Amino acid sequence: MSRALVATGRKPDDAAAQANEALMRRSLPAAEVPTADVQAQFQAVAFGMRSVKDTHVAACAHAVLTQAYYPGVQVVSLVTKNVKDFGVKKLATVGIAIQRPDPFLLALFQQQPDEVSAAFQAFRHTLCSNPTVQRLLDKLAGDGQVQVAAAMLAAG
Repeated sequence: MSRALVATGRKPDDAAAQANEALMRRSLPAAEVPTADVQAQFQAVAFGMRSVKDTHVAACAHAVLTQAYYPGVQVVSLVTKNVKDFGVKKLATVGIAIQRPDPFLLALFQQQPDEVSAAFQAFRHTLCSNPTVQRLLDKLAGDGQVQVAAAMLAAG
């Protein structure tokens, strides 16, 4: 994971990437899916992909669903801005819902406002730039999450 964060330019160096990876693992300890589980699902989702380069993403979502990472869950949401690479209707037939970040986050905020607000505050405090709430919400809106940023601002 750290190599990919550096190679894609998401992190400037190995130390920053490893710190980010450690934070992700602490924050979401049950979210890591073994490579073998993902690779085993490539063929199951290939029919629903418009871009081969993102097959691993849909395969990971399918592994989460079929390997019962969350028992009883019938649908896994794959949240991405890159909707064009996924056959939305085709993947829905195998239990993968493709969603854009803004409506997904807005629905989550509407369902669990206290929890989302707490997570937002915790995230804000991890940032070295120490942005104000307003500045971080402006950044969120600028990145395309306009509805959820507005809802969080209105909620105070």
